[in-house]
Amino acid sequence: MSLSKRLENLANFHLDDETIHQLLLNGKLDDRYIDIQSVLEWLKQLARLLPNEQRKLLEKARRNLESNCQQIISEYANYFQEHDHIGDHLQAPPDYVIILGSNDPAVLQARVQKGIENVKKYPNAKVILSGGGVWTGETEAQKMQDIFESQYDQGCEIYKEEDSLDTIGNALFSKLFIVQNGWALRDRNIMVITSDYHAIRVLSIFKRTFNPQTPILVEVIRTPSFEQQQILPELTIKEMSTAHHSNFSIFRPEESLSRLEQGENLSKPENTWDESEIFYHMLMKHNMYRNRFDLLRKYAKHIRF
Repeated sequence: MSLSKRLENLANFHLDDETIHQLLLNGKLDDRYIDIQSVLEWLKQLARLLPNEQRKLLEKARRNLESNCQQIISEYANYFQEHDHIGDHLQAPPDYVIILGSNDPAVLQARVQKGIENVKKYPNAKVILSGGGVWTGETEAQKMQDIFESQYDQGCEIYKEEDSLDTIGNALFSKLFIVQNGWALRDRNIMVITSDYHAIRVLSIFKRTFNPQTPILVEVIRTPSFEQQQILPELTIKEMSTAHHSNFSIFRPEESLSRLEQGENLSKPENTWDESEIFYHMLMKHNMYRNRFDLLRKYAKHIRF
């Protein structure tokens, strides 16, 4: 395909509202956003090399792709105005409730509160507090446990996962924590507690890390309605940027342009990733976990290399 034809295709690329909504429900909308951002970076580099005539076509493609990004962000904001969860419908009470930490005290407090609400509904669930980031001398998991135990004294199984430093870590080390303790994963239901701007990325990463067939429901802390139209898009863009520049390099080969050109097959099965493959890429490529051989020693017998 000629470069001019490729630029023309990008200038006419369009995600309609129904496709965007289905991508969101399937946990794939962040993938599409990241693909578009990757192509936009490619166009930025390409612009320096093109003659003026092709630069005009390139600029048209750039504006069109940015418009598609705005549609995606708007879908996030609109969806979470009406919903406080996303993901699979759980056919039975959750076996595991995983609460994700945050370095923002207010956000962390709100997530724990949401977790307590759900533990009251599902008292038999095992609660995993996931967060190894340290602030005020405590890990996020420890801080969540302090809040949890001060506000809920009915007794439940609470556990701390303190090795994760980001969303991929939340997913991987929560899974390994379950495996390490000899608990079952097969035919188990999982609920994850996080914030609305984080939810799609969480669903996508947890689905990849656990198993596409594992029922996972993400319960969210909704941004207050009076802030949603302004704050939620900004927070979502920040989350997408983080995913684009670090986390998704572990899962995604550099094929963004071909994916946009070929379109999205919503019926295409998810790629499966086992924990050994994710762990390997994290140790080799992820800035937060690179060369963390202490983690490798800790989990080695639970990972199939």
